[in-house]
Amino acid sequence: MTRHDAPRTEHRALAIWRAKPAIVLGLYVLLLLAGASSGPLGHAAGTAPGHIGDTLLLSWVVTLWLVWRVWRRGQISRFLLIFGSGFGCVDAAWHVPGHRAALLLLVIDAGQLALMLSPALSRHEASLTPRHRVD
Repeated sequence: MTRHDAPRTEHRALAIWRAKPAIVLGLYVLLLLAGASSGPLGHAAGTAPGHIGDTLLLSWVVTLWLVWRVWRRGQISRFLLIFGSGFGCVDAAWHVPGHRAALLLLVIDAGQLALMLSPALSRHEASLTPRHRVD
């Protein structure tokens, strides 16, 4: 198969990966939802059952705020989400032998990491125009 015979869906996926930061961030949030709904690892990680709801709510608020900051071209927020996804990958990989559901979380966290490292977000961040200060 030559380059010109490639399916059009492949071109669309690459176009999203390279140039559509809104879709990339939307997919990140969808993976965040999927990860939260499939996570029995709170009990495995030693979190007390009564505090899971509070911790989850706080984590969601902070993560969604960081995603909003990435949309507003926040470089530090993007690095924090990259670090968090990487830490989630390591944590899920650590729990895979005892809990098979951790394998799903490993895939979700790896997907989030890949989305945060996408060229669309790098270009979106680089397109920041300097703001003119009015003194």
